[in-house]
This record gives sequence, structure tokens and C-alpha cells, in this order.
Amino acid sequence: MDANGTRFHLLLGDADWKSCRCTRQADAPGAQWQAPYDAKAAAKPANDSPAPAEWNSEASELTLRRRPFRFDPAPADTPVDVQTDRRGAAADLFGNWYWVDESGTGIRVRSAGSGSISAFWPPEPTVPPASPGGFAPAESASTAATGTTLGGVAVTAEHYLAVGTLQPPGLLIFDLFSGGPPRQLLWPAAIEFKPFDLAACPLGRLGELAILDRMNRRCWILDRHFQVVRRDQPEVTGGEPAAQTFQPDPGDGSRRIVGRVVGRVSPAGIGLDDALALPTTEAAAIEALADGTWLVLANPPGPKPTGFSEILVVRNGQLAQRLSTEPMKDEIDRETRDGFSLIGHDMALVPGTGAKIGAKTGAKDKACELGRLYIADSGGNQSYVFRLVDDGAGVLSLDPLPEYLPMRCFHGRGLVVYGGMPYYDFAETWVPLVRQPRPRHEPEASVRTRIFDGRQPDCVWHRLLLDGSIPTDCRVRVWSRAGDEQEQIDFLPWVDEPPLYRRSDGSELPWLRSPWPASRGSAPGAGTWELLLRHARGRYLQLRLDLTGNERSTPRLRALRVWYPRFSYLAEYLPAVYREDAGSAAFLDGFLANLEGFWTATEDRIAAAQILFDWRSAPAEALEWLAGWFGVALDPAWDEPRRRLFIRHAMLFFQYRGTAHGLRLALSLALDREIDEGRFTSPERVKPKRFGVRLIEKYQTRKLPDVLFGDPSQLEAPAVPEADSKPWSPAEGGLALRRRYARFTGKPESPLPEFPLLAPEQKAGIWAQFCEQALGYTPWAAALERQAWRLFLATVYVDGDALDRAWRTQFADFDRIDLPADQPADAVIGKDWLAYMRQTAPARMPVERIAWQAFLRSRHATLRALNARYATTWQAFDLIPLPDRLPADGAALEDWFQFESAVLAMRGTAHRFSVLLPMPTGPEVTPDEPQRRLDLARRIVALEKPAHTVFDLRFYWAMFRVGEARLGHDTLIDIGARERLIPPLVLGRGYLGEACVSPTEIESRADRRILGRDRLNP
Repeated sequence: MDANGTRFHLLLGDADWKSCRCTRQADAPGAQWQAPYDAKAAAKPANDSPAPAEWNSEASELTLRRRPFRFDPAPADTPVDVQTDRRGAAADLFGNWYWVDESGTGIRVRSAGSGSISAFWPPEPTVPPASPGGFAPAESASTAATGTTLGGVAVTAEHYLAVGTLQPPGLLIFDLFSGGPPRQLLWPAAIEFKPFDLAACPLGRLGELAILDRMNRRCWILDRHFQVVRRDQPEVTGGEPAAQTFQPDPGDGSRRIVGRVVGRVSPAGIGLDDALALPTTEAAAIEALADGTWLVLANPPGPKPTGFSEILVVRNGQLAQRLSTEPMKDEIDRETRDGFSLIGHDMALVPGTGAKIGAKTGAKDKACELGRLYIADSGGNQSYVFRLVDDGAGVLSLDPLPEYLPMRCFHGRGLVVYGGMPYYDFAETWVPLVRQPRPRHEPEASVRTRIFDGRQPDCVWHRLLLDGSIPTDCRVRVWSRAGDEQEQIDFLPWVDEPPLYRRSDGSELPWLRSPWPASRGSAPGAGTWELLLRHARGRYLQLRLDLTGNERSTPRLRALRVWYPRFSYLAEYLPAVYREDAGSAAFLDGFLANLEGFWTATEDRIAAAQILFDWRSAPAEALEWLAGWFGVALDPAWDEPRRRLFIRHAMLFFQYRGTAHGLRLALSLALDREIDEGRFTSPERVKPKRFGVRLIEKYQTRKLPDVLFGDPSQLEAPAVPEADSKPWSPAEGGLALRRRYARFTGKPESPLPEFPLLAPEQKAGIWAQFCEQALGYTPWAAALERQAWRLFLATVYVDGDALDRAWRTQFADFDRIDLPADQPADAVIGKDWLAYMRQTAPARMPVERIAWQAFLRSRHATLRALNARYATTWQAFDLIPLPDRLPADGAALEDWFQFESAVLAMRGTAHRFSVLLPMPTGPEVTPDEPQRRLDLARRIVALEKPAHTVFDLRFYWAMFRVGEARLGHDTLIDIGARERLIPPLVLGRGYLGEACVSPTEIESRADRRILGRDRLNP
């Protein structure tokens, strides 16, 4: 509904357009729409021809029906013959091509690297080297099984080349990875076997190879071991028995026969019941589906057959369906349709993606495309293609596609699929079978819409709008008929409406996104076409669209909208005098309707302005403006979904700006290939991404001594007793720590030595090792404070004797003076301590003392509480230094341990963090991509981080270091992220020392035994 209350009926999509009736303009009766992928289910016109218009499901548009371009052979052209011209051909994983030569007894190969063509088997004869001794092979292995007649070639999923042999009947199996002579598999002599065509299953599953026996009308299925698919099938070694040359001497002069000729193995115990009997004598080709279904191409009988080939569907060893290629006849011109026939010479199946087809209801909802089936015509000039469709219930059908696939100088060896494309032979090379862009369409079609209801009698229908493309040489003519009785619509005459014109400002719907792709949006004729209905008056309306083309181009209609009822400016805004004369009123009403169409579109845009403020409905070009409301300039590299996702969660993004979660969000937006809604939520609800951006705050990391990881260079003391291997805790008391230290250093426990809180001058390494083991850290906080206190005293007193006289002590040296553990009771010492505190506060005060005093305030709140727990008489928190001797048991010992082990450890790494990026991988990654990602991430983090923090950027492989990685959070067992650190060496591109010789394809195969990698079974 628009701003004036005018509504519209809509035709959009497959179901709406197929509710119309389609005929040729010269045909009187209407034809029900014909579904392109279900020709049998759709009704046909009276003249048994398909509808001249079709729904293109790939582009979602209505067009004139496509017609295939048929190649007219010359009178002197000789058609190819299935029996004499067909030879087996196949391509392997690396692009090498194999086919049976002209004589039928050898195999030719076209190498992918050099492009040279040579004999693959049997190899060209060479002069053997002279044997140095009396022992020489009786027959070269390369000449075994030569002189056989070949028929059928296939390369299996495990990279074996299988070649059928007619005499003797069987197979030759070549290992294309390891090379060497073939393995010959002989068929039992009691069973007639003449292989004609071979096909390999694309997934290498049970039933890997199918063999078509054209002469005996059978189809054999072999497994991955090249044995006929049946139970309890033993192998029988062929060849004559032979005695081994070296064997134990039995003493009676006899020789035991303990071996046979190696190389020929035949399946034993098979019978005719193990093969599928085909109901045709003219089977021409066989292909395989991924699910183990086999397709057999069967031609009509006779030396010069006519008609249409069939596709026999073999599933689970049984004939399941018969599909005819006759639907291709409906795509041919009516003038030449009667003489058209399709006799297949060979076929090739290109597997599909399994994409859903159409939008029909019921079982058709599950219809999917299994692949494209290419059939080479027996004329040798052209191939035809069908879409192989599964309806979801296992029933297959063939949907003919009107594509022109010419073949030049086709010799008839066959069609081969390689790299997802069909190929055909041209001389001794293979060229792709490419669709030629020669579009052909029906010249005209007439489409009748369903009957629209205007909901009120004598309704004045307003406008008709078409979203589509009408090229210059094409035309869409609109007819209408309307009345107040629905039953009378079919008897009313058609009335011609004014011609369509293309709107310059696009669709009349406010802020509607363009339905046309960018490649066609700027093409002439693409846009919204409009006309003002001049003769449509009545409750019920039916439209007729006459589509006309030049047979090479066609109108393309995507959507139809017919608006009703008309909002008349003449009736609503002008006096009645303007409506007194019927003729002038009709003209004025139509003239004002043009203005109404302009102003109503503007009013609708104003009324729907909220669309611009909604991230879901705003046009793509408005997203930059919408982001400007947040003061954000969107990255030009972002795609549209990423921009909409950011705008939707912009408030949440800015809410967490400057936090770890906000940094991860910013980096994910810029670097991740895919980002979903789950990232934009509170940090506790975000699911950790396995290979996403990581952020590590330094205070969460710990560093352990090397000795705990087996470094013998730091072992300067005897082995630690098991009882002392556990970390010490303040609950054990200071005496327990002193006893441990005595045992660790080998000193007697009576009297117990003091445990120094600072490194002693002698055996500092042993002391540090004990601290790391017992405490988990090395105490150091009071070192600067004690050194500053001693330097202060040295400036006040001339020497140690002067200090002893003033303090009435016997230190004799400033280096023996420790920090006070309590408020000094002596007046002189208290005066010196107060002077020291005043001199070092606040600018030169050690940071550790500030942290210690703040820690004590937070722990004890008042000085009285601290003195009570410490048993001290401190007069102010600002006078308490860091302890440089082990405190007494209780609160003092606990505070010192917690401060040194936790508070200082975290303060030293506070406000520092590391950002870890996943290493970009994939064939599209250039050598400069890692550095580009680092630079981009550095700019983002510098912009989003708090100003006082410090960070560094690294990839995953650079952070996995002891003391910097959190076990279980930043580590996982997987393929290393530095796989591109040493890339494979490429001749002419790589450098020695920067690349490695990568393993070949065979060395990475699990189905081959590799010398030096696999163990031989005993």
C-alpha cells in the first residue's frame, strides 16, 4: 500500500509466474505452464509443443524459451561408429591422457608436463644390456602380456589405470603412482568376457569399477581390489607350476615345486549370476554416480538406428529405471523436429553439487541436481547435455538443456571428464567441450496472468509495473480485459494498453534494492518499466503480455505489479466542474495520474524514511551514511553483510572499546574471513574461537625456572628430598622455611641459619634455585630500599665508627645495616629514619615502597590494626619500609609473601598485552599477506587500546614459548601454523635454505606402501 492507500497484486518467483498460461500469439488455446525439469508432469499445448516461454530458475526471470542450436551436417560427413571408432580413454590426477591406439593393442599417453605423445604400453623395444653372468631373466617383465587386444580404459579414484583386454579376456592394472609393469587379471575361460567400456566410481567406494560387456550384454562391478563384487571370492594364481632355483636338498635327488609364475591372478568362483544382464544389444557407454548408481547408454537396435537413446539406471545390482533422451526433441525447432533423432556415441557425467531445484511443494522440495550428462551424437558434430535430477525419493529424470556444444573433427574415441569439464578427442589431443554462446529463443510468446481481484465493483485499475530487462530489439506489449463478473472475463475482448516506458528513478517501491546483478544493472533496457492502464475498469482484471524477440535476445521479466484502485487527483482535489465533460475529464484524469505517480513515489519515500535507519532494510549505498551517525568511516574492503553486522552492534562495540573484548571484536571485524552474531555479545557469553584472534595479558603469564624442565646447567646443589619438593606456604611458618634452606644448602639445622630475603654474596645461584623451588619466585623488592638507606647514612656520617658512636651500635660498616622492622625506639635512629623518609619522598621514593604501603593500607585499613597484628609500634604507614629480613610468623609473613609473589609479579607485567594472529593459509595467500595483516592489526590495536598500555603483535607460531603461553588457553595440538615458513621448493622460484623438497603425491598416499615410511608385515 502506498501513501494514498493504493494496493497492488504481485507476480514474483517460480510459483507465481507458473500460475499463468502461455501460448504462441498465433495459437488460440492457452497452454498450462511447463516445468523445465519435469516435462512429463506438465500439460502440453494442443499441438504437442512446449510453452514458448519458460521460467529461468537460475536467474529467477521469465524469458522466451531457449532453443538449442542444431548443427546441420554436410552431405559428405561420415558419422562415427560405436563399434569401430570407440576406444577407451581416460585422464589421471595430474592431467596425463591415456587412450587405446589405432591398432587396438597398445596404449598411448599424452604427458601433462611436456605435452609429448608417446607409447605408454607396451613400451618401445630396446636392446637389453649384456648380462655379466650366466643368470639372466628368461623373459623381460615389460614384455609380458603383450600382443593383447584392448577395450576400455579408466582411472580409478586410487590412481590405478584399468585397461580391458579382449584376448585373453581380462584386465591390465597399472599403478600410476609407483609405475612398473601391469598386473594382469584374467577372466575364467568358461565365462564369455569382452570389455567394451570402463567407468570408475568418483569416490572409490564399494563397486569402484564398472565394466560394460557390449557383446555379451552384461555389466560387471569390481571392488577396490579389482575383484568382482560378490561374497567368498578366492584368487587363483595363473601360469604353469615352476620349481624354485634355490631350495633345500632332500637327499634323494628330487626337486619340489614350491612356486608359480608371478604376475597373473584371476578371480575364481564367479559366475554369470554375478553380472547384471542388460536388456539391450546396443549398450554404448557406462558412467558412475557418487552413491554407487551406474548409468548405461543404450541405443536402439539396427545397423543405422533412429529414434532416441536410453539411459539405464543400475542400482544395487538391479535395473532400476529407464530414462529416454526424447525430451531433447521438445527443444528443437518445430520445422525440423519431426526428423530429429538422438543416437548416443558416448556419454560423460560431470558430478553436480546436489543443489536444490525449484520451489515446488511436496516431494519436489527435495529435488536436487546430481550432475550434467553429456551425450555425443553419433553424427560426430555435436553433443547434447541433460541435467540429471533426483526428486528426493531416488527417482531420476533427465532435464534437457538448450546448449550448443559443437565438436570439431571428432574422431570418435569418446568423451572424458577431467577437472570438472568434459573433453573430446581432436587428432591426438583432447580439447574441452565448451558451450558456444549462440543463444536462440522462440520468436514470440503470449503470457496470460491469473485473474486479479480489485475488491470493489467498477474498480479503476491504476498502473502496471514490470521489473525486468527489455533489450532494444525486443518488445513487451500489454493487453487487458476487466469486468465485474469473474465468469465473464474469458469472453471479454482484449484491449491494447499504452506502450511501456522505463522509469529513470528505478522502482516505485521506496528504497527497494535493485534486483539486477551489477553486470546487468547498467545494460540498456534493464530497470522498472511502467504504463498507465487506460481501459481497465471493473472488479476483476486479467492481463496478457505479448513477448517478442529477434530469436537471439529475449525480454527478461522478474516481477509484475498491478496497482488498484486509482487515487484520482481529479476526483479528490479539483472541483466538480472539471468532471462535467466526459472526454476532457478522461484526458485530465490520465494527465494528473502521471503527476500522481511522480509525487506518490516521493511521498512513499518520505513515509518510509525509517527504512534508512534500519540496518536490515537500508540500501547498500546508505550504509556509509548510517555509520556516519556513530562517527565511523567504514572500511572499503568490508562486504555488505559485514557492514550491516557492525552497524547493528555498533553500540555494543563502542561499549567495550578499550577492553580486551573490544580489541578482539575490532580485530575480528577487520581480519576474520567470517564473523557471526555470536561475537557481538558480553565477554562471558562469547564462545572461544579455535583459530581466532587471541589476546594475552602479561600478568596472566608465569615463568618457571629452567631446572624444572630438565636444564642440568642450573643444578648447583644436591638433589632435593621429596618432602621438600612441594612449594612452601606461610602457614608452615618461618622456621620450616629456614629448615628447608639448611637442608638444601647442606648446613646443620642447629643452630638454624637465617634465610636471607636478598641474594647473598656467596652461593647466590644456590639461593636463587632454592627460592624458585620453595617460593616460586626470587625475592628482590627490598634491595633498592636497603641500598638507598645505606647510601643515605653514608652521606650523614663520615664512616661506620661515627655511625656506631651516634647510634651506640657496633656495625663498623654501612653494608651491615638492615632496614628497620619496627619504629626505631632510639631517638637518633628514629630521627635519621624520618629524615631518610622525607628525603626520598615523594619524587625519589622507590616504586616498590609505594606499592607496599598501599598494599598494607588496603589489607589492614588502620595503623592500629596493623600494629596489633604485626606486634609493632609504627607511627604512620608512610614510614613502613619493605622487609629485608624474613618477617615473624603470622600476618607479617603472609603479607610479605603475598606482596612479593603476587602483587609485584602482576605490577611488573600490568598494562602490557600481546595480540596473537592466526597465520593466513590457502593458495590465494601471497608472500606479502602476513606482513599486511600485521600492519593492519597494529593500526587497529593502536587506535582501540587504552593510551597507557603497551602491546606487541605476533603470529601463533611466534608465541608458543615457555612462560608466555597459557597451557590449555593458548596451546592446542594441531597442524603447525608455520607450515608456510619453509614452503615447497619450486624450480626457478625457490631458494636453497628457504624451501624444502616436498613429498610427492605418492608419498602422502595411505593406500600405498612407501619404503622408509611403512612397516612390512611379517
